[in-house]
Amino acid sequence: MALAGAACITVSIRLSLADDLARRPELASAARAVRLAPGSARYRLRQAALLERDNPAGGDAAVGRLLEDATTIEPRLAEPWMQRGLYLEIHGHKNQAEQMLLRAADADHTFKPAWTLANFYARHADIDKFWTYARQCLQLTEPAGYAPEPVFDLCWRVSDDAPTILNRAVPPVPPVRAAYALYLTSLRKPSAALPAWRTLNRTGMADEFGPSLPLCDLLIQTGDAAGAVEVWNGYAAAHGRAGLDPARGRSLTDGNLEREPAGRGFNWALPRSHGIDNRYFGDENEVRVELDGDQPESAELLTQNIPVVPGARYRLRFQYQTTDIEPGSGLSWAAVEPATGAPQPSTCASLSSAEPAGGACEFQTASGQSLLRLALRYSRPLGTLRAHGSIRISHVRLERLA
Repeated sequence: MALAGAACITVSIRLSLADDLARRPELASAARAVRLAPGSARYRLRQAALLERDNPAGGDAAVGRLLEDATTIEPRLAEPWMQRGLYLEIHGHKNQAEQMLLRAADADHTFKPAWTLANFYARHADIDKFWTYARQCLQLTEPAGYAPEPVFDLCWRVSDDAPTILNRAVPPVPPVRAAYALYLTSLRKPSAALPAWRTLNRTGMADEFGPSLPLCDLLIQTGDAAGAVEVWNGYAAAHGRAGLDPARGRSLTDGNLEREPAGRGFNWALPRSHGIDNRYFGDENEVRVELDGDQPESAELLTQNIPVVPGARYRLRFQYQTTDIEPGSGLSWAAVEPATGAPQPSTCASLSSAEPAGGACEFQTASGQSLLRLALRYSRPLGTLRAHGSIRISHVRLERLA
C-alpha cells in the first residue's frame, strides 16, 4: 500500500514538473516535458509549436513526427488531428489534411473543429462543403458563447450573394438571425439585412434580440421608406403600438407624447445642443424646451422622422405655450429633408403665445419624396438677438389633406 502511494506521488510530481516545463518558452523545456510524460499529446503539440517558431535544421520533419505521435497517443482528442491536418495542408497534402480535420470534427462536435474545416474549405474553394461547416459553426455560436461575427465575415469573403449566405449558412435560430441582421446593419447593407430581419420577425422574436430599431434607422438614412415602415411596424406590433401607413394618412408616431422620446426609428427625438434644455414630462405628456440665449443660431429642438406620400399636402396641428418668447423670434415647426436639413415650403410661422394655444400649419411634399423630418426648430432671424425663454408642446397631429 505504501509503495502504491509512493508511486502515485512520484507520478504526480513528474506530471506537475512536465506541466511547468511545457509552459516555458524554451524548446528544450518542452522536449523534457515530453520525456517526463510520454503519454501526453499536449506536450508534443507544445514542442511542435516551439520547433515551428525556432525553425532549427530538420525541425520541419520533427514537427510532422510529433504531430503524428500526438494523434496516435490520444486519438480521441481533436486538437492533435487539427494541428496535423493544418501541417499537412501547408505541405501540399490537401486530401490527407482534409481527412485529419474531419477526424477532429468526429472527435469533437464543438465550434473549433467546425471552424477549422470551414476555413479549410474556404481556402480551397470547396463551396458546398464550406456552407455545411459554416452553418454548423453558426449553430454552435449560441448558447456556447462563440461570437458569430467572424463566421459572418468568412461567409462574405467566400460569397457576396446575400440570399445564398442567408439560406445556406445562417440557421433559423432567432439569436443567430438577430446577430446576422445586426451585423449587416453595422456594415450598412440594408438590402441584405432586411430579408434576414423578415425571417426573424416571422418568429415573433425580432424585438427580443434588438435588431429592429438599428435597421429601421439605417433604412431611414438610406431613404428606404417602405422598408423602414415595415421594420417599424414589426417593432410597434411587438410593443402593442399602432403602426404607420402613410397611404392611409398614418404618418405620425405618438402624437399624444405618451412615451419618452427615444430618438430611434420613427420615435420622437430630443436633439441636444449647447444652451438648450429640452425635456420630456411624462406626467403631463408634453415636451418643454428652455432657450438660455446662448444657444446656436439654428438648432432642432424636437424631431420625428415621418413617412409621407410624395406630392401630398399635410396639415400639422399642435398645442403649445411660450414664456418670454417674442413674436418673430424664429421658433417654429418645419418639415425638412432628412439628408440635408433643408426646410420644405410651408406655412409654419414663428410661435409665440403666453397662454395655452392651438397652432397649425401646412406643408407640401415634393414629387418622389417619401421621407421627411418633422422638426420644432429655432433659427435666429437676421437683426435680432437670440431668443431667451421657453416653449411647451403637446397633442401633435398630422393629417393628409390631398
